[in-house]
Amino acid sequence: MLSNKVNPFSLIHKLPFQKRRYEEFGIYIQKQSIKAFSDKRNGFGMTVAGDMLFGLLFLLIMEPFI
Repeated sequence: MLSNKVNPFSLIHKLPFQKRRYEEFGIYIQKQSIKAFSDKRNGFGMTVAGDMLFGLLFLLIMEPFI
C-alpha cells in the first residue's frame, strides 16, 4: 500500500521528543501506526475504500435529481 510508504503519522512520531513521551507511557507508536495503516480488516485502507464506495453509491442515487 502506498499509505505505508508515505505515512504522515510515522513521520511525526519519529521526532525524538515524541518518541520519549510515548515510551514513558509504554506505548510503541511505530507499531501502532503501522497496524492502523496496514490492518486489512479495520485499517486506513478499508476506511478509504468504504468511503469511496459510499460516495459512488451516493452519486448514482442522486444522478436523476440533478
